[in-house]
Amino acid sequence: MKSILVLIWLAVAYAHDLVFPGSLYVSRIEGIPEDEDLRFEGTSLIAGGEMATFEYALVGTFKSADTGDYISVNDSGMLVPSSEAHVGFLLREIPNVSGQRTLLYKGSDEFQLCADSLIGFRSNCEGARAIEITYEDHYQAVK
Repeated sequence: MKSILVLIWLAVAYAHDLVFPGSLYVSRIEGIPEDEDLRFEGTSLIAGGEMATFEYALVGTFKSADTGDYISVNDSGMLVPSSEAHVGFLLREIPNVSGQRTLLYKGSDEFQLCADSLIGFRSNCEGARAIEITYEDHYQAVK
């Protein structure tokens, strides 16, 4: 009987951290609600265009299901594709919202949308505006 309770407890604990493949999108620009999907284009992560599917690993990485590239942050603070895993990303629960989480990098949400639609983190890109990035599970989105 105790083993069944332990298994149930483990299943519930694991399910709480389960993150399904989903999409990343700009949900706020300078505090104003928005809905701009993020995707890789060439050597950058950009806002706008077709929705891309990303897979989040609890070790703190994001991988594009479409291209196989990982999201990385370069020396200029720009989010770019990389063939190597880049850790440091975290998803923070949004209270009372199922299947959506706020994106953090190294514990911070200081992302910017640049004038050329590129995405930065604590960058000095031209025309930078503060944004919030949200991850939405595709599993939850179709329910």
